[in-house]
Amino acid sequence: MKLHDLAIIFILIILPISMILSSYVKNRVDTLNMQILYDQKLLNATYDTVIAYQKNTLNSSTSDLAMSKLRDIEASANAFFTALGENFNMSGHGKEGIEAFVPALVFTLYDGYYIYSPYYNTLDDEAKKAEENNGKNTEGNKINGLKPYVYYSCRYKNADCDIVINYSLDSYIDINGIVNNQAVNLNGYLLTTAQKISDNQAKYKETIINPETTIKEKALLVDENDNIIAEPNNIFEVKKENGVKYYKNGANVYMNLNSKGIKQEGKNIGNNNDQAVKYYNQAANLKNKINSTSLKYIKISDAIDEAGNKMFPDNNELLFKELDSTNKNIEDEDSEFNEHRFNIIKHSIERNLSIAITNYNNVSNKLTTEFKLPKLKDYEWERVLNNISVITFLQGLPIGGKIYSGHAIVNNTKNEDFVAKDSIYILTNDNIYHNIKDENLISAKLSGARGYLNTDFEIKNSLGGYYSPKDGATGCYNCVISSEKNSNKSIEEIMKNNPELAKIYYTALGRERYSMYRIGNHK
Repeated sequence: MKLHDLAIIFILIILPISMILSSYVKNRVDTLNMQILYDQKLLNATYDTVIAYQKNTLNSSTSDLAMSKLRDIEASANAFFTALGENFNMSGHGKEGIEAFVPALVFTLYDGYYIYSPYYNTLDDEAKKAEENNGKNTEGNKINGLKPYVYYSCRYKNADCDIVINYSLDSYIDINGIVNNQAVNLNGYLLTTAQKISDNQAKYKETIINPETTIKEKALLVDENDNIIAEPNNIFEVKKENGVKYYKNGANVYMNLNSKGIKQEGKNIGNNNDQAVKYYNQAANLKNKINSTSLKYIKISDAIDEAGNKMFPDNNELLFKELDSTNKNIEDEDSEFNEHRFNIIKHSIERNLSIAITNYNNVSNKLTTEFKLPKLKDYEWERVLNNISVITFLQGLPIGGKIYSGHAIVNNTKNEDFVAKDSIYILTNDNIYHNIKDENLISAKLSGARGYLNTDFEIKNSLGGYYSPKDGATGCYNCVISSEKNSNKSIEEIMKNNPELAKIYYTALGRERYSMYRIGNHK
């Protein structure tokens, strides 16, 4: 074959093919770049959502209450759609236009979660009649908003027990139901080694827990006439009970209600803080009550779903067996109890999220795209199950040769609802606060040190102005601002090798967890 014949073949066959392949590759690269860009835009909007939630809750003393929390989450959802519209240059389309591409948002909280998605409004007869009397009726209207709160709960049934256990992001549980024909209502933290020594002393992991001296902090409270209470220093003795902070000024005690100092007649916060002792003693009492009833013999295979079917028929391990274990603590992250707790929470979120997205396909008439529930990876579930978080979904936008489908997860590590193990900072006597894993937290630096919740070091905004509760404290640059000096060991390993730090840490962890708002707590 002559050379010019080969040239003709190349021009007529090979060149077009190479051009098509080049165009295809370019299209794939453009699509991939677009995917990455959209993922980042979605992640940025999700970060804005978490920041909005933090700002709303950290400056509110009522953020633990249901209606206040609902308001804060709805405001955060609005922040998401605003940020998403700006990131995609869709702000001119309005919130409704942007919502068409968002099948659901999930706000996972301490003991349950909200799902934001569209649904058809249904009213009971009383509500329907009230609206008709007002000249309107929203029955059957499509609404975009938060669906009812769903608890992390599971039902367990055998010959002796028919109970529901509400789980949380840590080892706190709430048990309600019938055990041996007797009504049972128990709650508290599951801690394997918690021991009650007396009403004024407890023990946990070989660490003796005693009452502390009263905590002091700065606050800008105003009275009924908007005058700042206790000027000029504004340093109060303070005690947090069931999510509410009480401040002592002389003989008077004030409740902080969104910066208003509401005087509490007859209230006494005492001369010490015994909440850490109560935390471990409550855990010891819960352990004894479980071990003294048929609850002790509840198996994981006794868990049943909404239809009454066994969820884990092949797992005959005892649910609470690690309460008495010498090898594994029930509250440890890798305990069988925690693995089961993770499975219950994951199952609940996946089931209700799948229903929400399926319903979205039925409700939405704007797009031809069929929305589907993406499969979250194990490491993503680990993030969701270990802290308060926001999960966002975005689907239906065209990107090159396919339709975009993405999701983002952002944890809220600074909140007033959940005390994670790493939420405790250590304030040393040089007025510097440290990450609990700081390698420099040796015995020489721990004299006079005390542990506090990380949010106590955040700047607060009140009617009296801006202030920091731990006035003048600064964060350690190498362990809080950066993580250069933080150990790679687990917190449990660090505590085992530093008994002085362990006493400070476990005391602070117990105090902060006991003082949080919990439904049915402190019985």
